[in-house]
Formats: sequence, C-alpha cells, structure tokens
Amino acid sequence: MLKSKSMGGSATECANYCVKYLGGDYVLSSKADVYRLDDQDKAAKFSGQTVTLVGVLGPKSTIHIVSIELNSEGKTQEPNGRH
Repeated sequence: MLKSKSMGGSATECANYCVKYLGGDYVLSSKADVYRLDDQDKAAKFSGQTVTLVGVLGPKSTIHIVSIELNSEGKTQEPNGRH
C-alpha cells in the first residue's frame, strides 16, 4: 500500500491512515515481535519513526509506556506491513 501511495507516501502517513480509517493501533515492532502500546495518543507522536521506549510489558503483549523518544539516529523506519 505504501508503494502505491494509496495510504500515504511515507511510513508515518501510512500508519496514521491505518489507525484513523481502518481501526488499527499504534504498535512497537521488532524483528520478531509486535507489541500494542497502551497510550495511543503518546505513540501517535512517533508514528513511523524509530524510537527508544521504556515500558512495562503487560497481558496480551501490551506495553504500558513509561517514556518514549526518538532514537539518537532519528531515522524513519521502513514499513513492514504492520501498523
């Protein structure tokens, strides 16, 4: 969807579209796992970006965000099809 630009031309635009119009949630994804974030408003500020997150892992792979900030490189993450 990102390649066709039907949902935005960047990872941030694509993620925001999915959340706003398709009922998606902001998540933290690693190479092997995906975790839902409990504070969607706080997570929205960092949509599509690489972050450093401190949190507490709770039930159903949900992370309670203690703090979140752009990582030192501040680069945008390549989309992997999950938002």
